[in-house]
Formats: sequence, structure tokens, C-alpha cells
Amino acid sequence: MQGEQGADGLLQRFQLTVWPDPPTTWRNVDRYPDTEAKNRVYEVFKKLEGLKVNEAAIDEEVPALRFEAGAQEVFDAWRDDLEQRLRSEEMAPALEAHIAKYRSLMPSLALLFELIDTEGLPISVGKTAALRAVAWCEYLETHAGRLYASAEKPAMEGARALLTRIRKGDVKDGCSIREVYRGRHWTKLSTPEEVTAAARVLEDYGWLRVETDKTGGRPSPKILLHPTLRGGA
Repeated sequence: MQGEQGADGLLQRFQLTVWPDPPTTWRNVDRYPDTEAKNRVYEVFKKLEGLKVNEAAIDEEVPALRFEAGAQEVFDAWRDDLEQRLRSEEMAPALEAHIAKYRSLMPSLALLFELIDTEGLPISVGKTAALRAVAWCEYLETHAGRLYASAEKPAMEGARALLTRIRKGDVKDGCSIREVYRGRHWTKLSTPEEVTAAARVLEDYGWLRVETDKTGGRPSPKILLHPTLRGGA
């Protein structure tokens, strides 16, 4: 993850990402894959690949399917809830950017479900497919939350370590990011990325401000401490 805890737009494109729980115990398993499940997956791909569109009937337009009335109601209710939550400012920016892409993920999943379940080419996307897509989005959101929280945890731990060093007087007002990690070998603060992420967290909480001196030479981000932290503990 880069930028503000993964808000660079790359991770947000992996909308079907899941975070499985590892088993609590280990057991060696040496067996063939589930043949029935494997064949069902193959059949789905074969069916989707073999779908034919009547080109004469679409008048050179891109073929598209609409929600039927019941499915549209499902989508509208789901979208209303989504938009309200995206504007609540309760999500981390990176997670918010990820969930915002569900605006297109939900109808995309609904279309796929309809294509899979219908013989031939359907004329619309039904309510069952829409409800299934909503359920999938709700499931995927729980995994997305865990994924982004895992990125925020190291930064928060680094922020605690940096605040401890500041209170001990090891990091002074005006100290550069480079000075914190070079030759110090402090836990959670041993790389430029760790120190920068930690400083940004403390900046969000108002403990300090990070400013970059651009008056010639290589930019050097500096840590400007809140008055209550100056002078150490």
C-alpha cells in the first residue's frame, strides 16, 4: 500500500479481495480437488464464453441489460444506503475509495448472476440476481474492512513508538524524518516509510505537523511538534 494507507487507487481495483481466517490447527491434506465443484466452475465459464448476441437486433449499439422493476428497487435501496455511508466521514479515506467502487461492482455481479442462471441471453436482470449481488457486496465489505485495518495497524503502532520517543526527548522539534530513522534502529521507526506513516498519524491527531523545506536541494520533511510536546517529557 502507498500514499494515505492504500489510497493510491491500485488496491481499490481488487474489489473481490477476501481475507480468509487461517485454521487454528494444521493438518496435512493430500487429495484431489472437489471434482463436482471444479466441473461446475468450468461449465459457468463455458456458458459465458458461448453466449451469442443478435447483432442485427442491437442496431450497432453496445448490448446492455436493464434491471427489471423489482431489481431496480433493490438497487435503489442499496445505493441509497451506500451513498449515505460514503458521506458520513466515518470510513478511512482508502476504505471509502474502495467501497465507492461498489457502485459498479453490485450491478456487474447482478448481471453475471443473471447470465449464469438464465438459459440463453436474458432480457433483463431480475430481483434474485440483484439480491445475490447485494449479499456479495456486504460480504466483500467485511473483508475489505479487515484488509485496510491491517495496513493502519502498523502505522498506529509506529505512531505510539514515535510519540514515546518524542516524550522522552529523543525526537526534538524541527527534527527531520531522516534523522529519526538513520542510525537509530528504533522498533517501528527504522525505515523512511515507517517514520513517515507514524508522523502522519500523529499529525492527524494534532500532536505535530510535517512540513517539507523546498528551498533548494533535496526536500527534507521536518517534524514540528505541538507546543505541549516541546522540550521532551
